[in-house]
Amino acid sequence: MERIDVLDIRDEFHEDVGTCEHEVVGESFHKKEIQKVFESIKNKYGRDNSVAGIDVILIPEKGNKYDKNAVRVDALLSVKGEQTESTPLGYLAKEEAESFREAFPNQCLITHGEIDGHYWQCDNDKNFSVSINVPEEREWY
Repeated sequence: MERIDVLDIRDEFHEDVGTCEHEVVGESFHKKEIQKVFESIKNKYGRDNSVAGIDVILIPEKGNKYDKNAVRVDALLSVKGEQTESTPLGYLAKEEAESFREAFPNQCLITHGEIDGHYWQCDNDKNFSVSINVPEEREWY
């Protein structure tokens, strides 16, 4: 089995560094998981707004039958030594995933992200969008 290294770049964010935002796709397939993460963050910190900051891990999926370069985006729930616990939120867009895999071969990347929860006017169902942030010097796309 091929080893995949984990690169944690959360400490690279500071006021002198610009950031690049990437939208996550496929959130509708993970709506229940996203809502659970979103609500737990709001409850944990007592926030009553529509945006919740999260730590995310980008995981290359070599065996994905739909896209050989697929990169899954998970909410990072905990890290214990070399073990991580996470839950799926969606994927990087196809073009971004290919560039990510070239820039970070055989690596997972831990960074910051956001879940934006909102209601559409046409229904009373809560919908979510997820984005991730990376420092400019780590930008791959």
